[in-house]
Amino acid sequence: MATEKRQVRPLTTVQKIAIERMHRLNELAEENVHEHPARSKRYVELIRGLSTRLRTSIPREIKDRFCKTCGNYWIWGTNVTRRVKGKTINFNCKICNTLTRRKVDAK
Repeated sequence: MATEKRQVRPLTTVQKIAIERMHRLNELAEENVHEHPARSKRYVELIRGLSTRLRTSIPREIKDRFCKTCGNYWIWGTNVTRRVKGKTINFNCKICNTLTRRKVDAK
């Protein structure tokens, strides 16, 4: 059986605007993570709400910056540890003790 690639639907204008907003909310969360951690957690909630409501995926560079379980914005070395094991990166959230694994690209 030949494997067929799934056809990817092009993004609508509203989805493109949502992705731009996700990037802006990510910047705001990064700016406020030290002084106002609750505010940066709220920005993460807004990012996840946008992706759910408009059926878009969160870009990888944003998705790797917060915990999927507790929603806290990560500060490397403070509330998350990153470990590279083979072809995967393991993110361990120190707040909720959740382990998240991401594959490393061949690039």
